[in-house]
Amino acid sequence: MANLIITIISIALVAVAALMGAYYGGAAFLNGQAKANANAAVSQGEQQVAAWSVYAADRSGNWTLSALAALSATSPTAYVTSLPISPGGVTSSTTVSAWTLVNLSDVSGGTSANYDGVYFRLTDDTAGLNVCNNVAIMIGGSAATPTKTSVANNIFGLTPSGRKFDCIYFDASATAATTSTPKYIYYRAY
Repeated sequence: MANLIITIISIALVAVAALMGAYYGGAAFLNGQAKANANAAVSQGEQQVAAWSVYAADRSGNWTLSALAALSATSPTAYVTSLPISPGGVTSSTTVSAWTLVNLSDVSGGTSANYDGVYFRLTDDTAGLNVCNNVAIMIGGSAATPTKTSVANNIFGLTPSGRKFDCIYFDASATAATTSTPKYIYYRAY
């Protein structure tokens, strides 16, 4: 009976500590999910590009890959056991909802001969914006903001300083990413 009472008190104390952390910790406490999703996205991009690098090395430097599925265990040679799924809750369900191979200089076209990275689109809400901001901070430091481009079909052509990964938003006029601007996380292969 004493163990049951101690257990109930322990659970209550943990719940109170979590509430206190949310109340007194504010944004730092509540921003943890966005940071976790940003880390997951960058890690997933890195994993896919690493598998793709091995794929290319096995083909004498040929990066031609028609789809990420060719890296999975269903292909003759498995480079990954399963393909990463973009983070739930912050992945757009309308367009580019999963990691996709693309020519980062021209997402409107291209063939497998000029794919050079992977990307997916974030949700047009606060959660997507928070993840985008955290990815930008990961690559550019604490004062960094997502990279803006105003070219609709060449979203990734303006990647600053050849960054390996970033979060880019598209808007012809906005000066900062907003909840309504399309936001994309990319990871370059080469």
